Amino acid sequence: MRSEDQVNYSTKLPTPWPQDREVPQDATEEVIKNWSESSQVRGEFPCKKIVFRIKSHDQGWGGAREDRASYRGSHTWFDVGLERTIATTNGLIPGGPQFHLSKSKSPASESTNEIVCGLQTISPGVQSNPENSVRDNATDLPNSLTFKHTLNPDQKYLQKNRTATHASQEYIIVWRFDDDIHPDSPEADELEAQGRGRETANGEFVRSLKIGDVVTIWAKARYAGWSNTVEDASIDVYWAV
Repeated sequence: MRSEDQVNYSTKLPTPWPQDREVPQDATEEVIKNWSESSQVRGEFPCKKIVFRIKSHDQGWGGAREDRASYRGSHTWFDVGLERTIATTNGLIPGGPQFHLSKSKSPASESTNEIVCGLQTISPGVQSNPENSVRDNATDLPNSLTFKHTLNPDQKYLQKNRTATHASQEYIIVWRFDDDIHPDSPEADELEAQGRGRETANGEFVRSLKIGDVVTIWAKARYAGWSNTVEDASIDVYWAV
């Protein structure tokens, strides 16, 4: 049976976008301004913290014997992504999901009376698609683009799974706007020992968030036989309003 969240929220895959100059967003500034005024967010950094909750495990075997049940040698992990709201009055935005806002209080009976909003994936980045495969949806953007993913986790990964451990583990990771851990510090050593990236507790990502931004989680695995099984995941974003 599908959960309530699965019923209410879109599960469409994100679409790689071209450079900003090619993205229709003539109404973006207006939409973000209206949202900011109605939300009455406060302070220079309105986003105060993000709470990630994940329940997951790897395939339960593999890796070096000395690494098992630790985070060393783990090739399954999670990265954090960012999507940003864009808006236009010039027709539909290719790809999806998207939603419509009325420009006036009257019914939006014509396209000229609507603002169409969508999400542009900022992170991960975009690169040329070497496979140049054909998309199923003819209205999608040209298939010359694909998301750019590193082969191995960098120092900004959210969380690793324990190596060769089939039992699921629950992780609660909190990022705050005032985090201030240097990636070369002993505190960063402790983060790494907990399966977290050394560069994830400096507050930079939280401070960068704006009204209309969407935070995502990307589950990843590398090498044949390695799998990242996700039983549950959620993100709570806290704003000062």
